[in-house]
Amino acid sequence: MSEHINGWLVAYFDGQLGERRTKKVEDHLNVCEACREELEKLSNLRGLLQENPEASVLTSPNRFVAQVGLRLQPRPAKTGLQQTLSTMWISVPVVLLGVWAFAKTLVTLTGLTDLAFSVGLWSDFASAFSPTPPSSMLGQLPWQVWLSILTGLIALSWLASWWISQSGEKSQKRTE
Repeated sequence: MSEHINGWLVAYFDGQLGERRTKKVEDHLNVCEACREELEKLSNLRGLLQENPEASVLTSPNRFVAQVGLRLQPRPAKTGLQQTLSTMWISVPVVLLGVWAFAKTLVTLTGLTDLAFSVGLWSDFASAFSPTPPSSMLGQLPWQVWLSILTGLIALSWLASWWISQSGEKSQKRTE
């Protein structure tokens, strides 16, 4: 047997091997110094464990966690710059997702309003509501563009109010 028998040593030490496997392990131990040393370590470990009796009083789990927590080294506090960079790192994808959702909503609603006008669904509404065109360039924009701008402003105001409410919740958590 040219391989070490570390996988079988514990079972051999505990007397849990069959005759054939026990014979192979003993033959290997006769020729392998490293495995004999490992078996000696197991024997020493058993002796140490038998010398120290079981603890009669166990620590409660809460107390154990508290004791471990006291022994741990505290984390270094983040500087203001590190905290700002960490917040920016998290908020950039959220902002990009918001911008994408805003643009996608704007394009979708513009397409829907174009479709509604081309079918004639809103012709009465558009004629009743269409503003008198001022002399400026803004007054000559078609109704669909005005509706898209209004929808975009509503979506943007919602995004801004959501952002403000999230930052307010974070500041409340910090003060608690």
